Amino acid sequence: MITTKKKRFRALPRPLGFVFVGIMAVVLFALALGVYIRPYPSTAESAGAMPVATPTGDNLYLIVREGGSLDRVLAVDPSSGKVNQTFEAGYNSADKLTPDHHILYVFNEPLNRDRDGKGLLSATDLRTGTLLWKASLPGWPFIGSPTDGMWLSSDEKSLYLQATLDGFSLHIFTVDTQTGALVRDSALSLPYPSTSAFPMMWKLPWAEVLVGVAQDQIFTFDLASGQASRATSLVIDPQSLQRIPKTYPRGYFAMGGTLDPDNRQLILATAPQEVIAVKLDTQPFTIKKVFSLPTGWEFGGRRLLLSNPKEKALYVQVKRADTPILNGLEAEEVWTFDSVNGTLKSRLNLREQIANLTHGAASNVDLTNYGLFPSNDGRSVYALMPAGMLRLSHDPSGQLTGNWVPSTRF
Repeated sequence: MITTKKKRFRALPRPLGFVFVGIMAVVLFALALGVYIRPYPSTAESAGAMPVATPTGDNLYLIVREGGSLDRVLAVDPSSGKVNQTFEAGYNSADKLTPDHHILYVFNEPLNRDRDGKGLLSATDLRTGTLLWKASLPGWPFIGSPTDGMWLSSDEKSLYLQATLDGFSLHIFTVDTQTGALVRDSALSLPYPSTSAFPMMWKLPWAEVLVGVAQDQIFTFDLASGQASRATSLVIDPQSLQRIPKTYPRGYFAMGGTLDPDNRQLILATAPQEVIAVKLDTQPFTIKKVFSLPTGWEFGGRRLLLSNPKEKALYVQVKRADTPILNGLEAEEVWTFDSVNGTLKSRLNLREQIANLTHGAASNVDLTNYGLFPSNDGRSVYALMPAGMLRLSHDPSGQLTGNWVPSTRF
């Protein structure tokens, strides 16, 4: 049940690879999906932090993954950093809030999954802590983090879940939100095996369609019919593949992305250190290069990109190519670009921001960045880091500035 907490929450960054060593991590609910370098999801890792549902109301909702991949949902005051409520979400969960933040859906993996092969889905009213229903499903979450793989239909009558029956194949479950009853189980064919190219997936706000990206391929999945489209290549300039850093896995292309609903496009960060835009309202899709990072810079952090329609800005997390890699989530700066013409608007040095907060040397700070997510009013953006939660906004001159939220450590 829901309880009130007064002490602040502390979490540590996620280690490399797939072995969870008892650290704690935080994830904010937001619509966009952030993805990091990984061949396939593991139930034995820390989730890190990234957005899952556009924040509304008085609280920011975060999910916390603790030792043994056990998850909790927190309601945090964005001004003070105070944790107002907590809710236990179970083991290796995928979690989704309704837009009004009244109902929390949790799809998790029972500890006895190896015995019965089933997952559990539940709906809870966060206003009262009342369990509305609980249902058993014929598979378990097949996701990259608790923020992935669960979407609501436009009318909120259906839930779409990313699941597996065997740990390799990908299925989309359609579930009735009133009862938890399974309406459809659709097997999804992927351009590449999930063990070598686990897909990034987004639900289009204007249609009952998922768009997926696996390495250099993009495809769609019609949620009404349960049918997937033929995959299309994202590579518009084969010569650009020569600019992929040699340290990246072979075949690696799409690194992360964000939906730009106003322009009905998917914006992707790619391994050649380029941003490309895919127009989703054309058939076939129209793909164009938006910009390239300057020589010596690479994309960094957990969530590489964030489109913020209210500001008409694209936020990009970057690091220097020679930045020491401790956990693969390092980001040194945040750059903002005009989402219309792709021009650079401003940049903020995160290393200096962290050093000023911790009173340490800028060369020795922890650059781990769990992700970016919009503020409640959409006029600014938060960055989650081990040092805390930094609110980013543009001043009247257009310069990007940062202010730390009090009493928060992640």
